Amino acid sequence: MLLDEKDTEVIKKIIQEASEAQRKDFVEMLKGAVKDGVNESKKEPTKEGILAIKDPYERQKMIAKHMDLFRK
Repeated sequence: MLLDEKDTEVIKKIIQEASEAQRKDFVEMLKGAVKDGVNESKKEPTKEGILAIKDPYERQKMIAKHMDLFRK
């Protein structure tokens, strides 16, 4: 099956969008953005980051592991 010009343009656009998304993720990582409840620059979890984890199993696991963040 040969690709026509329209198919080629669609594929190029998909690749370009994926590359841009990957670049944005890389830039955020370099800034030390918080991802999955962990401050990447310090490798320390934050209370807000842990509470933002969508997977309830992972969130409970992180809460149990870092109880010091949840005590007053």
